[in-house]
Amino acid sequence: MPDSFKKIFLVLLLFPLWGISQQSVLDSLQQELATHSAKDSVRVSLLIKTAGEMTYSNPKEAFPLVDEAIAISSETDWIKGESYALRQKGNLHYVMGDDLAALDVYQKAQHLAESIGDRSLEASLLSNIGNIFADLKQYDRALENYEAYLTSAQKLGNVPDEIKALSNIAIIYNDTKKYEEGVANLEKALKLSKQEENDLFVAAITNNLALAYKKLEDYPKALLYYQEAADLAHQIGNKYIEASALNSIGMVNIILKNYDLAALNGRKALDLSQEIEAVEWQADSWKVLSEVYEHEGEMAEALHAYKEHVRLQDSVLS
Repeated sequence: MPDSFKKIFLVLLLFPLWGISQQSVLDSLQQELATHSAKDSVRVSLLIKTAGEMTYSNPKEAFPLVDEAIAISSETDWIKGESYALRQKGNLHYVMGDDLAALDVYQKAQHLAESIGDRSLEASLLSNIGNIFADLKQYDRALENYEAYLTSAQKLGNVPDEIKALSNIAIIYNDTKKYEEGVANLEKALKLSKQEENDLFVAAITNNLALAYKKLEDYPKALLYYQEAADLAHQIGNKYIEASALNSIGMVNIILKNYDLAALNGRKALDLSQEIEAVEWQADSWKVLSEVYEHEGEMAEALHAYKEHVRLQDSVLS
């Protein structure tokens, strides 16, 4: 759904522990895994890092890695390793659109983090679980988790987490139609992200600023921010944000009756979302295309696209 702040903020809420980098990093990690077969903490860390690198590009193939990390951690009684592996598995479920499975795994990770006093992981999981509540439209519970996350991040002096917390809080303001407050929090987060030179955060926040301006019906500014987000996401290889931005560009162009541009961006987004198996973004792309086909009078194509939209959307919600 193009207007879902929660999903567009996903990359911030679920940002892997070690981040997203270039293909060369993934290749290096895979080589290290191939040469380190011992079932120990080193292999667990490599498995989690590798899965983190794959979260937004190839999440489906990352599941066996985190499952192995969980199994080794459990066998060796390494609670910290198991808790971080569970969190990463939750991230994968979430990117794949399975909110309930993600919530279950996050709660298991939270229990383990509390048992060993890992305040940093506890704080991060407040964000993840708060995001699920935002999904369920339980905004008071979501905001409670997000504000606790912000307080914890500030106490720990963790600027990246502070950025994510501000962005999370903006979710609630924007989803409850308090767009000015949402923009204010996003601007704070964007300023910190630029200071940190974190292109991933800049891309995600820019994408959500665009959505806020779309909600305020400032379509020229919305398109400007969406295009900036898509371009930066493309540069850093984050297909998840890129597909989101392209879908949204398509929808804004439908509002402006620029149907050729809507079709162009919708098809690009569909190709990307199919490549990374992001089912919800595929549903969004088909929605854009169904409206384009309907405008063009191609009713058979419009019906097919709409049915695909409904089918994929239902699969996310089921």
